[in-house]
Amino acid sequence: MRQEIQRKINMYTAINEIAIKGEIVVFGSTFAAGFPFYELSQDYVLRNAIYNRSIEGLTLKEAATVLQPCVIDLKPKKVFLAFGDNETDESEALESYRSLLHTLQAKLPHTALTILAVKGSDSFNCRLEELAHELKLTFLRFDAPADQSGSCYKHIFKELSCFFHDRSITFTEAFSLASE
Repeated sequence: MRQEIQRKINMYTAINEIAIKGEIVVFGSTFAAGFPFYELSQDYVLRNAIYNRSIEGLTLKEAATVLQPCVIDLKPKKVFLAFGDNETDESEALESYRSLLHTLQAKLPHTALTILAVKGSDSFNCRLEELAHELKLTFLRFDAPADQSGSCYKHIFKELSCFFHDRSITFTEAFSLASE
């Protein structure tokens, strides 16, 4: 395992001891690793903890080896997966994604799994959407600006945040999501 990945795993293992189990986990690669979930969540009414266990540069094959400390140990009720931005072979990546999803479904049978679209990869996203449909999972595409600026993150977070709730949202929560 690469040294930078091992350092992240060591950190995640330590902080998992004090994390609230049964909440929400985001697990992905470069785009998700750089996503400012904590900062953006301060602007919205959210009742669930969101743990970002993404690792910059993580491939799907490597993800399979770190599922335990990144996802399974937290026993989440929801997992958002954001992989594909570091993959070079779409067919191989799709099979690795399939394997990762099967493992998660077996180890966390009551957890809702959601695949997030990969920015800038329409063909791979179509294949991911088919995989999600096949496995009866949710697939989320985002109508976001093409750049990687903060406005892109804010736009995606706003679209994604309604999925962070365990139940229907109240008028106040909906208003907080709608307002800027």
